Amino acid sequence: MDLIFFAVVSPDDGLFRTVLCRGSDMRVVIANPPWKTGKKLGFRANVRWPFMISQREFELQKKALYHFPLYHAYTAALLRAHGHEVRVMDAAVRQQDTTSFVSNLAELKPDLVIMEISTPSFALDVITIEELRARLKVHLALIGSHATVFDRQILEQYHQVDTIIRGEFEETALDLANQLQSGSDPGAVAGITYRTANGEIRATRPRPYLTELDTLPYPARELYDWQRYHEPVYEALPWITLVSSRGCPFRCIFCAWPQIMYGQGYRMRKADAVVDEIEYCLHQFQPGEFFFDDDTFTVQKKHVRCICRLILERKLEIRWSCMGRIDTVDVETLELMAGAGCTRIKFGIETGSETVMKNIRKKINLADVHQTVQCAQAAGIKVHGTFMIGLPGETRQTAQQTIDLALSLGLDTAQFSIATPFPGTEFYRLAETNGWLLTHDWSKYDGATGAVISYPHFSKKEIDTYLAIAWTRLFSEQRDLIKLVRKTLNKFRVDGLRETLRIIRTYFSFRRRS
Repeated sequence: MDLIFFAVVSPDDGLFRTVLCRGSDMRVVIANPPWKTGKKLGFRANVRWPFMISQREFELQKKALYHFPLYHAYTAALLRAHGHEVRVMDAAVRQQDTTSFVSNLAELKPDLVIMEISTPSFALDVITIEELRARLKVHLALIGSHATVFDRQILEQYHQVDTIIRGEFEETALDLANQLQSGSDPGAVAGITYRTANGEIRATRPRPYLTELDTLPYPARELYDWQRYHEPVYEALPWITLVSSRGCPFRCIFCAWPQIMYGQGYRMRKADAVVDEIEYCLHQFQPGEFFFDDDTFTVQKKHVRCICRLILERKLEIRWSCMGRIDTVDVETLELMAGAGCTRIKFGIETGSETVMKNIRKKINLADVHQTVQCAQAAGIKVHGTFMIGLPGETRQTAQQTIDLALSLGLDTAQFSIATPFPGTEFYRLAETNGWLLTHDWSKYDGATGAVISYPHFSKKEIDTYLAIAWTRLFSEQRDLIKLVRKTLNKFRVDGLRETLRIIRTYFSFRRRS
């Protein structure tokens, strides 16, 4: 009898889809659990710095902010290719609550649930874990940076969790499913921390990073309602997320993924394999835009140029954007990227202070920032710049330098956030060692709302205030009154009248001094 694949979609809400394989004994669910508290929505899967926004802000934008769970989709594809029955659930994109998520999950009767958790969502994740295990008997494995950092602590404190998959998780998930299917001891699986049958907690040897990225099947995008995933800065919908590499060779102290999940060794896919996937997606999904979600797409100019030339040689008329870095592009590369369809590049500039730049080991020469932004725009590529307030060494003066730099660059779009020391990063270790941390309440580790650190020379209140000043100045100087009013009203709804008035007074006080 031949192997048969077919898909089943929930007619009510499309919440989960499944591909069934003859002879498979393991039913695996890969889940992004709910993250909805009060009037806020959270984003975790495929997000380097998980964050929340208010439900009102989301509705006002009328644009999705959900990131496609690309590595979940890779895992689903790999498990499916090896004969397992795979189902996926993304409760976050559906704005689902815990009770309905667990009810839907129980209906699937899985043998193995692989669920992502994060630092700021952890309190809610625990509730989901407890409710899940109260409803069904299942092997529960957790993934994500928070699970990786606190593997032993989570297993010691929460008996409902069976396994933590540490770091990069596709091949580990496959090995775990195979071991469970055969009834073998999971201790043979590299890269996990698990609970033995007698309750002992053991950590197996680390799993080497996957070097041959093209051995993975294409992500199982067809299992997801993939048209719902995009960001506000899109040029055309729907869009496809893909990667041409993993890992980042740079040593920024605040970035969690290279330090915890995917390493600082840069691993590239073959250029022709990347373009093959683009062609496949064009025929299969007809997307309006592609997004390269590499940590830094432009690390190696030769690799970028090869991808661009293949796009041009194959006459692929596509629109795409990417994550870049100021010091990894030049005029020739940017022009070739634009000619091959690149319409937007994201640069992590972070700070306008040379001192802070040195402290965070970003190693960008601020003298090059203006020129690179201008070169990209001259080539026809829009530039999105990201900046943080509250990095080590921050003062009122350096925060002001960051805001001034951001507003002087003529960026097409900009983003300000509060520097947040996520567990497992060098930034977190510095904050803990130096007494900068204000709390271990993980729900507050959200750089979109408030600081969890305070320096002797720059307090939490000042960090929060300068973030508000940054957004206010940005919208004011862009003469975007609608965004300014929306941001102010949202601040009022979330933080109340007193805090909103304090920010307004501070802003006008700043304007009088400047």
